[in-house]
Amino acid sequence: MTRPQTALAAPPALAGVAGAHNAVGPAGRSGLTVRPRLLDAYSCAGAGARGYIAAGFDVTGVDLAPQPRYPGRHIVGNALDLDPQWIADNFDAAHY
Repeated sequence: MTRPQTALAAPPALAGVAGAHNAVGPAGRSGLTVRPRLLDAYSCAGAGARGYIAAGFDVTGVDLAPQPRYPGRHIVGNALDLDPQWIADNFDAAHY
């Protein structure tokens, strides 16, 4: 397995930041609440992602086809080509 190439580069919010989280709202020691990060593999248009987002997840989808209406960040490419270590470093959970 290789790390994502140009078409599968990490979304801007994750690029170069191992273990980056999106922070929202006040709470906790740092003053921010951290949302769990979810990789939505084979995401299609994002029907499943909408539920995860409503539940408080920070969702990034991956699909072979562009999904212009996807409700979160979206990577165009094959989920099987993503480096397992990159997934582990950048996400707390995955939906396949």
